[in-house]
Amino acid sequence: MVAIVKHTIKDYMKLPEGSKYQLLNGNIVEMPSPTEIHQAIIFHLSYLLAGFLIKNPIGIARFAPLDVILDEENVLQPDLLFIANENKHIIKERIEGAPDFVVDVLSPTTAYYDWEEKMEIYAKFGVKEYWIINPHKQYIELYDLKEGKFEKREKLVYTGLVKSKVIKEFEFELKEIFKIC
Repeated sequence: MVAIVKHTIKDYMKLPEGSKYQLLNGNIVEMPSPTEIHQAIIFHLSYLLAGFLIKNPIGIARFAPLDVILDEENVLQPDLLFIANENKHIIKERIEGAPDFVVDVLSPTTAYYDWEEKMEIYAKFGVKEYWIINPHKQYIELYDLKEGKFEKREKLVYTGLVKSKVIKEFEFELKEIFKIC
């Protein structure tokens, strides 16, 4: 019989700073460097969100790599996150608690984790809104937390007005983030 070793935050914190790992349900998972298209999308979306938050200081946004510590067996690094002003108490050297809003851009090697494990973990800990962007098929799926699970609100392909429910009045035309790719 093979014993399954569950890791904890204690094990995770022993990894070198800047390592490309996440702790998902007690498993240390290597996350390869993002692709250029992945970075272009996150850069542009971060730019749009930062511009909005400068005009509307309702919270803060951060992008990976930044640890989000949810419990002893879950430390994730979402591509982009937002924390409302009323929840800023979770911002410390790392984020210690669930952000209000999270975005992940799919990569071929990490798509399973974003769709399956990370989505379930974010829901379990109370992330209110989750967006998944597929850069190769040029679509975005928007999910809202309802009764402890994510429910798909909308899927837009290449074009359409993307609106956040958590970040009130934050919206943009989807093709804006894809046309730079």
